[in-house]
Amino acid sequence: MKSSIRPGRSASSIGQGLELHGRMRHQIVVRAMHEWKIRPVSVPELARFMRHHVYRSLEDLGWIHTELADYLAEVLVRFAKTENLFPWSSVNRQRLAYLVDYLTEIAVQSEGGGSSLKQERALRQQVGDFSLFMSGIFRDFVKSKGILDFYLEEGSESYRRTAELKRRLLEPGAGRFDDLAEHFDRLSGALDYTCRVYFRSLGAKAKTPGV
Repeated sequence: MKSSIRPGRSASSIGQGLELHGRMRHQIVVRAMHEWKIRPVSVPELARFMRHHVYRSLEDLGWIHTELADYLAEVLVRFAKTENLFPWSSVNRQRLAYLVDYLTEIAVQSEGGGSSLKQERALRQQVGDFSLFMSGIFRDFVKSKGILDFYLEEGSESYRRTAELKRRLLEPGAGRFDDLAEHFDRLSGALDYTCRVYFRSLGAKAKTPGV
């Protein structure tokens, strides 16, 4: 898997991914401004917009889970910022723009003994969030590359590992990540539905090199 993905990691492809993310954020913000009559859109107002459409999507699909719906909306708002979707690696100071980059980051930190349990938990949660976002919002692209199952499996496993680490750290909220792991496929599908139905212009045009 690594050999087939990593050669495409170049400055130009990262730049293309960042440009795409900028267009995606612009489309969502413009839609929010139009729907809520807001100028400009603040973070709380964007959160309200995202939550509204995530709830509508889950209602349409006949499945309501308030806590997970709120988390989906949080992920969408957080990833509206480029630095959250493509953070900098602590290993080589390049952006983590591919799922394999995150897995490499985890492996290197684990082998070198350079990460604490809290750092591993944060990175595992980020892997779950990134996998959920990409497999939902950019499902057509991920599916066209034949790696949808890879995203779904890694995302679910990362949330499961996040729950385990939270328990070891005596942090609250482990149960939510158990639920995210259990329902990962369904939540990813819900994001795909949200994109297609409520962000249709985005869903029709979305393509990204970051896999």
